[in-house]
Amino acid sequence: MVRKLGMMIMVVIMVQFVFNTSFAQASVFDTKISEVKTVVSPNVTHIKRNYQSGSIKEAVHVLDVNLQDTYTSLEIGFPKPLKSLKTTSSLAKEYSYEGHRVVGAVNAAYFLGTGAPANLLAQNNEIINYGILGVSTESPTQKPVAFGISKTGKAIADYYTTDLSFTVDGKKYALDSIDNVRSKDMNVLYTPDMASTGTNEWGLEIVVTNASQDTKTLHFGDSFTGIVSSVAKYGTKGNASVPSDGFVISVQNQTVATEIQNAIEEGSEIEVNLAIDQKWMDAEFILAAGPLLVKDNKVNISMSTSTSFAKTRAPRTAVAVDATGSRVFLVTVDGRQSGYSTGTSLMDLASYLISLGASAAINLDGGGSTTMVTRAPGGYYPTLVNKPSDGSERRVSAILQVVNSAPLGNIKAIKLSNNGSEVEIGSSLDMKISSAYDEYLNPVAINPADMNWTVQGNIGTMNGATFVAEKSGTGKIIGEYEGVKAEISITVAAKSGSYKDVNSSHWAYESIENLNKSGLIKGFTDGTFRPEATISRAEVAVIIARALNLQATTTPNFSDVKSSSYAYSGIAAVSEAGIITGREPGKFDPDGKLTRAEMASILTRAYNLQGTGNVQYTDINANHWAYSYVQTLVANNLVAGYVDNTFRPNEKVSRAQFAAFIDRVNK
Repeated sequence: MVRKLGMMIMVVIMVQFVFNTSFAQASVFDTKISEVKTVVSPNVTHIKRNYQSGSIKEAVHVLDVNLQDTYTSLEIGFPKPLKSLKTTSSLAKEYSYEGHRVVGAVNAAYFLGTGAPANLLAQNNEIINYGILGVSTESPTQKPVAFGISKTGKAIADYYTTDLSFTVDGKKYALDSIDNVRSKDMNVLYTPDMASTGTNEWGLEIVVTNASQDTKTLHFGDSFTGIVSSVAKYGTKGNASVPSDGFVISVQNQTVATEIQNAIEEGSEIEVNLAIDQKWMDAEFILAAGPLLVKDNKVNISMSTSTSFAKTRAPRTAVAVDATGSRVFLVTVDGRQSGYSTGTSLMDLASYLISLGASAAINLDGGGSTTMVTRAPGGYYPTLVNKPSDGSERRVSAILQVVNSAPLGNIKAIKLSNNGSEVEIGSSLDMKISSAYDEYLNPVAINPADMNWTVQGNIGTMNGATFVAEKSGTGKIIGEYEGVKAEISITVAAKSGSYKDVNSSHWAYESIENLNKSGLIKGFTDGTFRPEATISRAEVAVIIARALNLQATTTPNFSDVKSSSYAYSGIAAVSEAGIITGREPGKFDPDGKLTRAEMASILTRAYNLQGTGNVQYTDINANHWAYSYVQTLVANNLVAGYVDNTFRPNEKVSRAQFAAFIDRVNK
């Protein structure tokens, strides 16, 4: 959720209310409808859960991470340069490489309109971003709370205290931000990372050179000095250039600016100190967000729970840690999607996190930013698993990512991509590996030519990694590599070109032969084509995928399409291309029969047909969902109605009819 905090100042809390009490798990999460668990890495489990309470539905994704695993760690990820927003999946991909596999991630930091993170971001004491605290009672970042990994390797979700200051003539002044927009009453330190301050004249600008340390990179624990080389007084000049060997301090408050400019002159020394409380000192990383949700195993929300931000059921992202600091939960709750997921309040979210085992937790950026990606076993990169409320991933400023750093291990599993293939006698099929992974679930590259292959079912032989079909029937092809086996089912059909139930007198004979010769349609193992049988949606998907040479890059999100299905890859391809969608959410209905209305829409989308006819059928008017598709087919001379002037949109399409339509559109 983009919280445009860019012009807010360091907070003076106007309204403060901290909810601190134990609370039972919210009733909306009491009734679990479904649960699917997937181990994405050793000691890292992705859990997908759905809940329902009355009309409220919640879709939850949890990454359960055990940091005691030798090869499992949590890290922050952010774009480079820092102010260039990127999607969670893009960042996770950038941070994935051999020996450092990102197996899951969530969006994390709030960000400003400039693209910079809104709050504190640090890594090994290096201050990557020193932002602001919210000033509004609706702001989730009124209190300084953060998540991180301490110097002992334990996860922390708690308050933090910083002390960033500069000293002039013995008097100490707070630094409110580093390399960010100077807003009202703010004191900002600008480093050589910034060419200039970008400020107006309504502030004091102190240009400091000869710094006692390199100021391009600053760390908690730094203490350094510099010599004032110039002073631009309040109301005279802004946008000072930042020297390469120093820094600029910009003061906006006129009273403070006047006090300082009266006490300073060229040649004066300025001291800068950057400190954080010991709990966070030397932490592997610190990521500030908010509000705090859970502390000491109890609901403890660090903002008023009566605010709209806290009460509204919205998409949320959170991170929680158990009492040992070794188990972390990355959690997303989708929202703003009626019938799928409503979203949750902060109170309900906090209670749910406690039910998972949280001792402490903080809220992260949510709303349209809420995103989780995970890597399938054997996958190279994480992919989106939740459903962002905007319909697609939003670009964000920082992520929390789970990393698998294991070395190459023993092969655990191999999957072949040809499962359910159907080939003709005399043809061949090259074996392909869809994925292979080791004991740590990391991907392994295997050349099919290096595997040992056998054939079961007396249907053919192997020539290296190529299957040669010799006899009709069904069987299996089995490959073995380093003791690990993989197999696929395969069907060998009679050679195409002369189906015994389609002779030259059949009205669709020419179309069936044309499509058969081009490899778009296949008959059955008994040598028939069964032209009058109604065609299924799965069969249509396979034919369209072949005709357009479509290859899927993602897996189909249909619960009724098994990976072992002969039509799996075809359905995946046409679904990804937007040509054929499911008949209902999450279901493709592969065995469902194709209607004439569906056929019109599929052909129009598949072949990008244009034009509009003007034939008025008595049973399909302009209000019918398929009307425009039918008229497009009419305009392209691909379809005609019946003699009674009907189109019969709900009538099932036979295999011969569909072959004829495909043949026409391909000419």
